[in-house]
Amino acid sequence: MTPTVRSVVLGLVLIPILVAWAQYVEIKAAGPDMISTSILLCVMFALIVMLGLNTLAWRVVPRLALTGRELLVVYIMGSVGISPTGIGMLQWLIPGIVAKDSGGKNPLLHITDPKAITAFREGRTAWAEHLGTWIGPILTWSAFLLVLFGVMFCLSVLLRKQWVERERLLFPLVQLPLELFGGIGGVGGMRLRLWGNRLFWLGVAVPVVLQGLAALHYTYFPTLPFFPLKPSDLPDLQSIATAAGKPWSGIGYLRLAFYPFVIGLAFLLSLEISFSCWASYGLIKLVGIVTFALGLNEGIGADLWNTKAPPRFGDQSVGGFLGLALLSLYLARAHLKETLKRALGEPCLIEEGDEALSYRAAWTGLALGGVLLVGFGVWVGLPVFLALAFFTLFLLVVIGFSRIRAEAGVPWGYGPPMNVNGFLIEAVGTAHWNREALTSFSGFLWMDSDYRSTQMPYQTEALKIGTSAALTARRLTLALLLALIVGLAAGWVSQLSLYYHFGAENGLQRGNTGEKFGRLLSSWISSTKPTDWGRVGEVGVGMVVVWVLGALRSAFSGWPLHPVGYVVSCTWTMQWLWFPMLLGWIFKALILRYGGMKGYRGALPFFLGLVLGDYTISGGLALFYTLVDAPGYRTFPI
Repeated sequence: MTPTVRSVVLGLVLIPILVAWAQYVEIKAAGPDMISTSILLCVMFALIVMLGLNTLAWRVVPRLALTGRELLVVYIMGSVGISPTGIGMLQWLIPGIVAKDSGGKNPLLHITDPKAITAFREGRTAWAEHLGTWIGPILTWSAFLLVLFGVMFCLSVLLRKQWVERERLLFPLVQLPLELFGGIGGVGGMRLRLWGNRLFWLGVAVPVVLQGLAALHYTYFPTLPFFPLKPSDLPDLQSIATAAGKPWSGIGYLRLAFYPFVIGLAFLLSLEISFSCWASYGLIKLVGIVTFALGLNEGIGADLWNTKAPPRFGDQSVGGFLGLALLSLYLARAHLKETLKRALGEPCLIEEGDEALSYRAAWTGLALGGVLLVGFGVWVGLPVFLALAFFTLFLLVVIGFSRIRAEAGVPWGYGPPMNVNGFLIEAVGTAHWNREALTSFSGFLWMDSDYRSTQMPYQTEALKIGTSAALTARRLTLALLLALIVGLAAGWVSQLSLYYHFGAENGLQRGNTGEKFGRLLSSWISSTKPTDWGRVGEVGVGMVVVWVLGALRSAFSGWPLHPVGYVVSCTWTMQWLWFPMLLGWIFKALILRYGGMKGYRGALPFFLGLVLGDYTISGGLALFYTLVDAPGYRTFPI
């Protein structure tokens, strides 16, 4: 089915509104993460409101009501169009190109006008007054982002059939929107059972009541009792372990959490994946205790920021991401070979069907886009080898991150603590690059320091939804491109308006990001480090562990640990998610054991309700605090 004109128009109208709201909540109001969760809070809340209005329209003016497929089009357009405006993308790019310590002097990449910089920091002016200064960086970086996202989309198209149809990855994050919105058009298959199910509404009520009580406690009635859900409200297990003395103090950072929507999403995962996530995190903590007891580290062995002594799990993490990406490409090797034959016009065993791009266009876009990215890196001052190494490794990490989202459906996902920049600078060493190369390289820190808003996972999930909803892929591609362009434009305007009105140095949440990057650059330049073979070795360990776990899983049907669990546990992701994922695993395991699949299907509406209820109350509170222009309770992450 072709996306209707009204659904595309509605998506394009909604994107700027949601972008402006989300930027205000995250940057100015310090509210909940509207864009940083895997299911975007601002998009899901808007669709929940639309769903209520649509239900009313079905009864009053049926011809105005949207179908389930139309709601899904709006949802995926919002996700793809708004995600690039979050942290790790525009929210870090914009302060980065104004930073006084960044060393940037190219007016097409950085803001060099002193008046524009001062006004950005101090506020009380209109950003349009400095449009002439900003037009160059806006156009240059937007073109770069469109090429980067185009390359990611080509990768998504080439891997779609392998991940969706051959490996049948679960894509847990798309199940809720398919059930909520797709069911109206007959796609989800559970719409009537879901909305009429008492367990579903009980699941919705749990987070609404619990989060609502916490909001009242923190905002208006401090004596009102509430049930703590977030790590900041629960006991610090690290302090308890440290008080117990050696070797327990080697456990590192350890906190509890009871996020309802995380428990709900964990219930959707396969038992293998959910077990692997929390169990791998537990094993990391155990290794920290053992290595501390043996005197191999200073009690920081289980902390991801440990770079002083093995085991450096933060360093292993980047190897894990790279290893997972290479493993995914290896599993897809036969499929990719056939797509390449198809692109070259040779006899092949694969049919294109209704792919979002032809395989010829996808391979051509991947090759051309790769050349443009490397060429851009060389143009800004990177040596050819450094530009090639950075963009290759970055895209591999993005593939690994997308694979994690497709299998583990993490509610929010962090990239490796030692990112690609860190590997090429901290591990390979600054001695290999001159001052110009280091300065130019720091200009890409914004896109490599946080992966929660990177585009490829949203693209793969959009293609999965499109396949499930039988949407015409080529027309959907055009809708997603329009959404991306509108979203980027709205992101530039809304963020610059905030900075020039309030001032980056007046308490705005992302205002000092550029200075952080500048200080990191200064540390690179001031120290000449040779290759740290220990840290390079830890990266290699991460790759090997992923491949070994993959091989064991293939060789032994009962092998319990999935490589995705190890990779996720070596990031900041599991520090707040391990306990609610453990709870979700326990609930599902018990229900399957004693109730079988019938029991699982019967319980599923309750856990979907947990997710929906948490998003509903979180979005509602964010909207309320925006309207009253007052700080309020932050539902998640902490």
